Amino acid sequence: MVVIPEELITLAADKRLIPFLGAGFSDSLNLPTWESMLRALCTSIEGSLSFDELRQATGNDYLQIAEYLYLKCDRHIGPIRHQLERSLSSHISPLVSDPHLELANLGAPQIYTTNYDDLIEETYRRLALPVSVVVLPKHVALAHTDRTQIVKYHGDLQHEQTLVLTESAYYKRLDFESPMDLKFRSDLLGKSVLFMGYSFRDVNIRIVWFKLMEMMRDIPEADRRPSYIVRLESNAALEELYSAVGLKTVVLSPDGPVKDRADRARLLADFLLELSTRAGTRASGGQVIASGALLRAVETQIQETERIFSPFLGEPRLGGAGILGARDKYVGKLLSAVIPEPHVSATHQALEKAMPYLGMDDFVSIARRIPASRTLTENVVRMLAAGGHEEARSTKRRLVHSLSDWSKIWSCPVGSKTADFVLRAFAKEITYQSQQGADEDIAYLADLVARISQGDLVDGSKVDALRGEAAELLGIARLVYPSIGDLQPARDAPPQLSSVLQEVSQRATAFAPVELPRAALDSLRMKELRLNIDGREGVRARPQPAPRRRPSVARPS
Repeated sequence: MVVIPEELITLAADKRLIPFLGAGFSDSLNLPTWESMLRALCTSIEGSLSFDELRQATGNDYLQIAEYLYLKCDRHIGPIRHQLERSLSSHISPLVSDPHLELANLGAPQIYTTNYDDLIEETYRRLALPVSVVVLPKHVALAHTDRTQIVKYHGDLQHEQTLVLTESAYYKRLDFESPMDLKFRSDLLGKSVLFMGYSFRDVNIRIVWFKLMEMMRDIPEADRRPSYIVRLESNAALEELYSAVGLKTVVLSPDGPVKDRADRARLLADFLLELSTRAGTRASGGQVIASGALLRAVETQIQETERIFSPFLGEPRLGGAGILGARDKYVGKLLSAVIPEPHVSATHQALEKAMPYLGMDDFVSIARRIPASRTLTENVVRMLAAGGHEEARSTKRRLVHSLSDWSKIWSCPVGSKTADFVLRAFAKEITYQSQQGADEDIAYLADLVARISQGDLVDGSKVDALRGEAAELLGIARLVYPSIGDLQPARDAPPQLSSVLQEVSQRATAFAPVELPRAALDSLRMKELRLNIDGREGVRARPQPAPRRRPSVARPS
C-alpha cells in the first residue's frame, strides 16, 4: 500500500499543490512514444539517417535526434510538429483514463505539463469543468483565476512557435526568462509541485527543477516548501539525490517494477484517488467525478462489508440496512458523483451491489438515479416484504412515499427465490394475523402477492406454480381481511394499501381471532415448509425476531 505523506495531503487540501505532468501520465491511452514518433519522422525526411543509426550516434539522446531532424528540415519545426500531430491524433476519449479523471478530483488551481497534446484540457471540457489553457505570453497576463489553469510548459501543437522539441529550443528555455518561467516561479511561492509521469532520468525534470531552485535562492526558506515526484519503483541512490534539492519521492510499487501500461495507470489513479479522498478535494464546483479507480475501491469496500455483515443480515438481505452510506469514504463519494459516459454501466452495477447495505435516504437516491433492473426491483420487494418489527415498517412507509417512478420499479420481474420468500412471509403473516394480532405488514405483502398472482412480478420456469400459490394464499387471506380480494395493483403504481390498512386498523382496535378452516391452516403450514425447502439453497438462516406483542398499528403517513 502506498504511504502518502501527511504534508502532501495537507498541501492538496489547502490548494497549495501544483501537479506537473509528463508523458507517462497518459500511459493508459496508449499514445505513441517519442521513439516511435522520431522513428516515423526519420523515414519521412529525405536524406535522413535511419533512426537506429541516429540513436547509436547520439547515445539514444532524443533531443539530439530531434535537433538533427530539425536541421534536415532546413531549421523548420513544421515537419516535426506535423508528425507529432499525426501521431497524437486519436478519437480515444480521455475520460477512459482514470488518472485524468482523478486529476480533476484533485481540484488543483493550476496544472503544469510538458506534454504537447490536449488531453488534460479536453478532460476538463468533456466534464464541463471551467478551464483556461496557458500557452502564449498573452495567456499568462490574461489567465483566469476562477478556473483551473492548464499551463503548457513546453508548448502546444496549435501554436507551433511555442514548441520545445529540439535540443537548441530546450537549451534556450534554460535561461528561465520567458513569461512561462516567471509564471511558474510566481505560482510556486508558498506551494509545492507534484511531478507525475516522469522518469528519474528524465532530463526535463532534473534540469528544470535544478534551475528553478537556483532562481529561488532569494526566496525565504519558509516560502520554499518540499515538492514531490511520484515514481513506480524505488531507487535509493536517486531518491537521496532528489531529497538533497528538496524533492521527495512517493513510490507506488515498492515491491518491484510494473511494466504493463494498464497496471501503471491503475497505480497512479489509485494514488490520486486516495490523495483526493483524504484531502477532501473535489473537481471545480464541488463535484466528484466517478472513475474506474473509485469503482474498484467501492467494490473492495462492498466485498469487505459483505464478508463482515452478510451473516447477520439474514436472507434475503434487507435493503436499507444503513451499514454503508454517505459517511463512507468511497461509497459516499460515489453516491454523489458525476458519472462520465465510459463508466455509466459499471457505476450502476456498483450502486446496485451497495443497495442492501444503504440507509433509506441513500437507497432512494440511488433508486432514482439508476435505470430499471432486476436488482433494483428485488431490493424494493425484499424491503416491502420484510416485517416483524416497527423499524421495518417505518422503512416501508418511507420507501412507498419517497419513490416516485414505480413503473421503473415494477418493470423488471424478480427471480423465483425472491418470490418464494414473499409467499413464505405472506403465509406466516396470515397465520399470525388470524390468531395473534393485526399490523400493517400484511398490507404490503398482500400487494406483492397480488402482483405475483397477476404474473407481473416474477419470471422463470416456476411462474405458473408461483401464480397458483399466490392465488391460493390470497383466497385464505380474504378470510381475515376481505378487502385483499379486491386488490388489483397497477404496474405503474405504488403498493395499494388503503383498504387493507383500514381493516387492519379496525382489527387492531378490537382484535378478535379469526378461526380459519382446518384445510386452510394445513395449507399454510405446508406452504411455509415447502417454500422453506425450495428456497433454502444458498440461503443464510434469518435470525428470528423477538416475540411479537399485542400489536398497535402505526398510522399510515
